[in-house]
Amino acid sequence: MVLTYMKKTNIKLLAAGILSVSAFGAIACQDDAKLKSVDEVKTNIESHFDNLKVSSLELLPGSTSLYAIDAGESGKALATADGKYVIVAKKGYNVIDISGKDAFSLTAKKSQANVAAVMSKLIKGPTAYPEGDIKGTIKVFTDVNCPVCKTFDKEVPKYLEAGYAVEYHAFPFKKGSMEAMRKIWCAKDPIKAIHKAKQEGSDDFELVDNRGMCDIVYDNDIASAKALGLTGTPTIIFSDNEILRGYLPAEKVIEMQDKKIIKNKVNQIQEMDLPLDGMPPKPSEAPNQK
Repeated sequence: MVLTYMKKTNIKLLAAGILSVSAFGAIACQDDAKLKSVDEVKTNIESHFDNLKVSSLELLPGSTSLYAIDAGESGKALATADGKYVIVAKKGYNVIDISGKDAFSLTAKKSQANVAAVMSKLIKGPTAYPEGDIKGTIKVFTDVNCPVCKTFDKEVPKYLEAGYAVEYHAFPFKKGSMEAMRKIWCAKDPIKAIHKAKQEGSDDFELVDNRGMCDIVYDNDIASAKALGLTGTPTIIFSDNEILRGYLPAEKVIEMQDKKIIKNKVNQIQEMDLPLDGMPPKPSEAPNQK
């Protein structure tokens, strides 16, 4: 799961094992004057993670700047001795900044920046549009032969009813999908072709006369999926470049995207130094005129 900015996190500290001290030298090398006591670090960790109790916090053997965290059933992790970072090992590592009021993942922030770079070069794919105003676009990488993708496809009307367009991108990793999906992407109506192939198992649809552009879009999809490190479908890319790997019901995805839109609007208002209700600030009282 990709972490985002949040006040408290329901993350469990699931560490696959104790991490190498040298791998985090840049973070771990701290000025001794800035090191916190065990109680201070423990309190800071517990204040940033819901339902987490640190059962023990001890300096890692051979280190003066890294604590080993034991949080019982929640798992094990590391913390820098200045109390600013928690390092979680799970399929790689995740560095979580807890130096401020809100905890956020430095690793996820870097990852989302990489996703943004790839998505900026992604060519627009076949898109189903809602009838009314469009709140946003759900971008999904799909495989025509993926069973779960067929479930997603059946729920597309729910996205449209909620005001979201659904933009498809090809990631054919199932047997027989490569050429089948290339043909779909070159259909005169690729949205109908996608639904027909997934729900009816049919490839009976009319193709465009010139396949040059659709081949470019298709090849761009595959290159983008590889650059993103995708391993399966469906994979949704949210508006803030967070990646959702695997299937969730449409209602849950819509709820997640709605929250991202609201958060983005709040951030924009705060950057403009306006009150959250959108009303202009009260003018300061004019000086007395004589």
